[in-house]
Amino acid sequence: MVATLFGDAREGRANAFPSALVLPPGTIKDGLRWLKTWPEMGPRETFAWLGLEPEATREEIVQAAYTRFEDHGAAGVAHHH
Repeated sequence: MVATLFGDAREGRANAFPSALVLPPGTIKDGLRWLKTWPEMGPRETFAWLGLEPEATREEIVQAAYTRFEDHGAAGVAHHH
């Protein structure tokens, strides 16, 4: 559950702060669902949709997404070349 990740984020655990998040289908336009939080952040339009300022930090972005979707399930995917 996203609530579990949110709890980890509040405790400052590194595992709770991924470098990318994908928001659930239907929440915002498909092209804006993929949030990059490191090393380059974007899309800024989605950050605004989450109620964030353009200069929001990675931690603020992740926690805003967790707040919005706290009652949703979460999946983790790792892709390595």
